[in-house]
Amino acid sequence: EMNLPLIENILGQAEAIRSVAAYQLGEGQQALLQSSALLRSSQRIILSGMGASLSACIPLSHYLASKGVLVPVIETSELLYSYAPVIDENTAVILVSRSGETVEVTKLLPILKQRKTTVIGVTNVPHSTLDSSSTQAVLLHSPPDQLVAIQTYTATVLVLLHLGAAFLNELSAKVRSELDSTVNALSSWIPECFQSSEKWSSFLDAASPLYVLGRGASLASVAESVLLLHEVA
Repeated sequence: EMNLPLIENILGQAEAIRSVAAYQLGEGQQALLQSSALLRSSQRIILSGMGASLSACIPLSHYLASKGVLVPVIETSELLYSYAPVIDENTAVILVSRSGETVEVTKLLPILKQRKTTVIGVTNVPHSTLDSSSTQAVLLHSPPDQLVAIQTYTATVLVLLHLGAAFLNELSAKVRSELDSTVNALSSWIPECFQSSEKWSSFLDAASPLYVLGRGASLASVAESVLLLHEVA
C-alpha cells in the first residue's frame, strides 16, 4: 500500500504514452515543427538536462548520430559552469526539465538569453520558467508522477524522439504505426514484468553490489535505472 502511487505510475505507462503521442501528433505537432525549423537554422545543437531528463536525451543523441548529425548530451550544471563560454547565437540548446523549474535550468536561461542562443524548452508544466523563457517550448502533456519519474520519463524520451523525427523530416505515418505497435506490446509486457518481479527477491537479496548494463541508446535505461533504484531506496 505504501508503494501504490509508484505501482500505478509503472502500470500506467502505456496509456500515458498513448496520451502523449496523441497530443504530439495532434495539437502539439506545431510546436515540434517550429522547433525543428529553429534547429535546422542553427550551426550547433546541444542536448541538456539534469537527472532523468538528462538520461532521456541519450536516445535522441544516438538517433541523430545514426543519421549523421552529431548532437552532444551535456548535463545542465556542466553547461552552466564549464561550457557556457562556447555557447553563442549560432547555438541551439534543447533544454529539458519536466518541472520547468530545475535550479540549474533557471540559472542557465538568463545566460542563454544574453547570448541570443536559441532555446527549445521541453517541459511538462505550462507557464513554468522554462516554458515561458524558451524561444520555443515543447510540452510533454504527460500525466504527472506521484513519487519518482516514471510516466514523465518515458514521455520525455518519446517527445524528444518525435522532435528528432521532425528535425529530420521523418515525422510520418510510419512513426505513428511503429509507436502503436510499441504501446500495444507495453500494455501486456509491463504487467507481466510486474508480476514476474515477485520472483526476483532471491536474486536481489544475494546481489551486492547490483550492476545495470547496456550500450548505445540503452545507456539511457542504464542511467535511469540506477537513478530510480537510488531514489526509491
